[in-house]
Amino acid sequence: MLAGDISVPRTPRVRRHHVSDTALDRHKYGNHQGLRSTDVVDNVQLQQSVLASVSGPICECGGDQTRTYTYDTSQRLLTESDDGLNGSALHTTTYTYGRDAGGQTYPGPTSTTENITTSGSTRTTSITYYALTDSRKDLPELTQLQSVDTPGNSIVVYDYYTGSGLFLFREKNGYVNGASTIYTWKWDV
Repeated sequence: MLAGDISVPRTPRVRRHHVSDTALDRHKYGNHQGLRSTDVVDNVQLQQSVLASVSGPICECGGDQTRTYTYDTSQRLLTESDDGLNGSALHTTTYTYGRDAGGQTYPGPTSTTENITTSGSTRTTSITYYALTDSRKDLPELTQLQSVDTPGNSIVVYDYYTGSGLFLFREKNGYVNGASTIYTWKWDV
C-alpha cells in the first residue's frame, strides 16, 4: 500500500466500550459472534487523533494480530506494520517523503519499502510527482517498482492527468514471462 487512507472496517452490529486516559483512547469492539477487536488512537503525539494500532479481526491482517502505525509531525504515515504469526515481525512498510522544501511538506511519499519475507528481502517502490510549480504537484507522474516476473528489471507506471488534475490514462510497462509488455488504461473525462 502506498500512503493514503487507513480504514478500519466495522461490523454493523458492534458494541463499543470506550476507555480514555490523557494520551490514548482505547476502543474495544465486539460483534454478535463474540469476536473482539481493539484500536488505539494517539491524542498526544501530534496534538490530533491518529490511529496508532488496531488488534483483532477488524485489523484485516491475517487473524488475531495487531497492526501498528507511526506518523511524522505533519501526520504523514511513516510506518505500518503487523506482528505476523506468533508475534514475529512479518510485514512492515516504511514511507519516505523526499519533496519537502522551504518549510513546506507535501503529502505523497517518494518511496515505500516493505519487507516481503522474514529473511529480510524488501521491495521498494519509487514515486515521482509533477513539478512543485505545477498545479498537479500532489499527483504521481511516474511509479517504479521491481519486477517480480523478471528479477533485475523494473515495472514503470506513467499516470497522465489534465491540467486540472482529472485522470486521463495510465501506461504500465512491465514483463510477462520475461517478455516486455505495455498496458494502457484510458478514462473518459
